[in-house]
Amino acid sequence: MKIVKLLGKTAILLAAFSFMACDMKLDDEDSRLAVKGGGGGSAAGEESGTDASLPVIYVGLGGENTFNLTSVKVGDTEQTIKNSTLKPSAWNAISEFETVQVKKGSSVSFSFAQTEAGKDAWNTWALAVYDNADVSDAKGNFIRGDNWLNKSVDAGFKAGLWSEGGATVGGTYSNEFTYETAGKALTASDTVVVKVEYTDTGVKIAETVNGKLAYTAEGAFTSSTTAPSTNTSQSENSIPTEKDYVVGTEDCKTSWNAGKNYTIAKGETQTVYFKNYGSCENNWNNFLIEMFNADSAVCGVTLRADNYGWNYGESASREFSYDNVVTTGTSLPSDWAAWLTAINGATVKLEVSYKDGTITFKATSADVADWVQVYSFSGCESESLTWHLNVDGSYLVVLK
Repeated sequence: MKIVKLLGKTAILLAAFSFMACDMKLDDEDSRLAVKGGGGGSAAGEESGTDASLPVIYVGLGGENTFNLTSVKVGDTEQTIKNSTLKPSAWNAISEFETVQVKKGSSVSFSFAQTEAGKDAWNTWALAVYDNADVSDAKGNFIRGDNWLNKSVDAGFKAGLWSEGGATVGGTYSNEFTYETAGKALTASDTVVVKVEYTDTGVKIAETVNGKLAYTAEGAFTSSTTAPSTNTSQSENSIPTEKDYVVGTEDCKTSWNAGKNYTIAKGETQTVYFKNYGSCENNWNNFLIEMFNADSAVCGVTLRADNYGWNYGESASREFSYDNVVTTGTSLPSDWAAWLTAINGATVKLEVSYKDGTITFKATSADVADWVQVYSFSGCESESLTWHLNVDGSYLVVLK
């Protein structure tokens, strides 16, 4: 199974389900609704004081580790725990997950300890979020604690709920937590709470570790009165709008003035959003990406927004070369003049992943039609690589 990390937002987006606050606790196991394909959980049934016509989702907690589960709360109501020692037999053994049903407007909170630190990024908690009690007939997403969405069909769902998966969740880490310290590095001494809220726009996920907020993420989808329906388009609410830092100057007269460095470890995925502004004089007067082993002054590669790049510097330890770049997945515009106009002021989503010895940069924008820029380099062996944004007659506003 592949690993990933979320960029400063970052490893599986493990999703918990939201459940509407209940007026009455159901202690009789026979009165609870059994979840087909998710029967390992304490799926709550109809509650008094709630609207039976409200949409529902199913949220299951699992993962590739062993978890000592101490509390499952839907709203403010404690649920009966079926598996206090939770250890699914496979990553997608959703029938063994601790699963509850959550109505729109409510939430579910799972409290647990991870018994030992994981070897790989995915050896931590995970969430299954779906819209039908029968997993095989459900639209769902499988969110890993390392800010990664596994492919929905591989998880056993018929389709994705807000995404088809195989991509970063796009979450955010807080209080100096990373995809490791909020995921695989957790131990039995850490108290973890993963909360999932079912809102009017989808789900909101929050992880706290020892009382500190560690990770947040969202999945946006529309819903009917019976169950959520899929919407795989990117939600505007999922794109950050607050300025983090800038690269270059607003007059777009700055060249080669790098932004802050990002270090990406093996198995990690990072996502950065930024506003791109250029002088509109040349295709290359837009964002640049530079990647290097350690010291950017020694050697590296420069990648442009317009499907071009080069090596710089010389080093016997060079792990990657533009001579061996792979651009599979790239979609170039038929009209570069129109592209140059469209990308000026566009919000760009840059996904960076380092998996199986290959580092990949993928740039897209909902503001620019028919454009996807991909650069991949294989054969990398370093435990981590470093990259940053740069400008050449351009100006970037990086968002958070």
